[in-house]
Amino acid sequence: MSHTDQALVKRTNSSRGRSKSRGKSNDRRDNRAHSCSWKEFECYSYKKRTFKGNCEELAKYLEVEGMHSVGQDEDNNEVLNATTVENNQQDTQDSANLSMGNAWNEEVVLQFFGKEMGDRILEIPRLPYPNMDTVIWKGKQDGNFSVKSAYIVDQDFRFRDNHMVWKWLWNSRLHPRISVLLWRVLNNAIPVKERLPFLVDKECSFCNQHLENCVHIFRDCSMARSLWFSSRFPLRIEQIPGAHMLCFVQNLVQEVEAAGIGKKEILTYLGCIIDQIWLSRNQYNRLGTRVNMSDLRTRVSKAFEEYLNFTPEENEAEES
Repeated sequence: MSHTDQALVKRTNSSRGRSKSRGKSNDRRDNRAHSCSWKEFECYSYKKRTFKGNCEELAKYLEVEGMHSVGQDEDNNEVLNATTVENNQQDTQDSANLSMGNAWNEEVVLQFFGKEMGDRILEIPRLPYPNMDTVIWKGKQDGNFSVKSAYIVDQDFRFRDNHMVWKWLWNSRLHPRISVLLWRVLNNAIPVKERLPFLVDKECSFCNQHLENCVHIFRDCSMARSLWFSSRFPLRIEQIPGAHMLCFVQNLVQEVEAAGIGKKEILTYLGCIIDQIWLSRNQYNRLGTRVNMSDLRTRVSKAFEEYLNFTPEENEAEES
């Protein structure tokens, strides 16, 4: 064996010892060098270094190209955003140029709204010179904006069709206790089981069949229906429509008014029934007292006579 071959054997043996901890794939690649001649080993090492260098160059190239591509995307986004802003500014300018003095800008109106809508807008008469248009808030009669009027407009669905009910409560010479009680019930401001999240059992205390809410306990419950049907104003109360108490009371008053019963009478009687039902419900829940329908009707009639004969002058005299 020549000196060159001996050196090659020593070198390969030392490299073999260092590569024991490497993976099997590296061992397979290095076995080519262990079993080859010196020239073949040098050629293999050169190819390995060349391949590694090419990979590094390729990685650098891809990194540079990627940064260049990202830069192009950012440039394109900036151009797109600038175009969008310019278009929005143009639309704003066009909308601001709908008028020319005291006349419509026909070209801009047609371009902005289209032919059909634009022709309808152009038919709207403008104020003659030198009068100028004035911005007003239609939610108030004086045309001035306020937070209160904005809230009323936003909550119009609550007050539009049922505003008359509130007038009935406060302007129909009802006893103050009846007015306040009905106001609380109509606003769902009494602690029925539906509104108590800590309760597991939310069934009606009287029928134990349905969820206890204001509409059920004062209209749909069997006890309420029995009390109404045998009352001074016998009604099939469950047939009065209304998904909530506000609509129910409005429909109830309108129904009995057609039969010649006044607002004060029916609202007072409604308040007395609600008051006694709520009292009986609390006594049953807290004391376990059973409801006696005969006594309940008597208490309702007695309270009705007392509250119906009330006049505001008597209340003022008591307060003074």
